Amino acid sequence: MIDGKAYVCGGQNNNSDVSDFWRFDPSAATPWTQLRDIANTSDDDYDDDYTSIVRSYGVSFVIDGKAYLTLGSTAGGSYYSNYWIYDPETDLWEGDDLTAFEGSTRIHAVCFSTGTRGIIATGGSGSSSYFDDTWELKPYEYEEE
Repeated sequence: MIDGKAYVCGGQNNNSDVSDFWRFDPSAATPWTQLRDIANTSDDDYDDDYTSIVRSYGVSFVIDGKAYLTLGSTAGGSYYSNYWIYDPETDLWEGDDLTAFEGSTRIHAVCFSTGTRGIIATGGSGSSSYFDDTWELKPYEYEEE
């Protein structure tokens, strides 16, 4: 939830990845609003880098009013470790220069956010490979060189 609104994306339809993106505002007269697709589907250049947002079984959490999306897989079975950040103020995604998830790629993970940290835990890869680890994303902490 960001400012009382839920955002819904990802998944599959008939074994194909879906690229539509929706906002649900329970206080609005028309609660569902379709937003920009999360794939390179327009003639505009804002989505030229939207090559790996679409996924199933990913996880998301919110830090400072922005949604972070990571992990998951494509309908074809490729796993993702990249992060994408959604800004509801601009209805745009950023992700081409973000550090990838440092753990093993996975699906069915769980996550939550607390303050300025995102916590990702467990999940699996395949029908018999499960993880019992926990990872922390701290987007506002930088390593000193």
